[in-house]
Amino acid sequence: MEWNKLQTMHFTKDMRNKLAEIDKYLENQDYFNDDILNRSKVMSIVANTFYELFVENNSRTSYQKRLNELKRITSQDEKQILQELQTIKQLQNMSFYVALSNYQNLKELNPEYTPEELRSYLTGDSNEINILLNRILAIQKQDIAHNKQIKDIRRKAK
Repeated sequence: MEWNKLQTMHFTKDMRNKLAEIDKYLENQDYFNDDILNRSKVMSIVANTFYELFVENNSRTSYQKRLNELKRITSQDEKQILQELQTIKQLQNMSFYVALSNYQNLKELNPEYTPEELRSYLTGDSNEINILLNRILAIQKQDIAHNKQIKDIRRKAK
């Protein structure tokens, strides 16, 4: 289909009503306060939005499949994503403190240790790292055993 610069479009009454609702919706958005929203601008926004949601990043997904994906997104999904991001942030903070405590543990094992001496754990030739990794693995095993106990207690309680 070829588009001319000036295009006449024919809409059903239902489509005109939908476009009027879109127009009202956009007028109430702070995002567009500085813009003059005429019909051309509204149609440009509609086309850009469609492009971003369907074409730009999902060009291989069929229209119906993508539409169904978008319809399934709820505010609950947004809350879940925000919670997951918060969890990731907490894990990053914990990781930072684990790294600091690992450094402190290495210094306790060997007071002359410097970060430049850090060797790959894959080579297995660093006593300090081997001791530290064994501590971490022991803590991990304790945590797994503890979680298993909790699950078993909950199962028996049911």
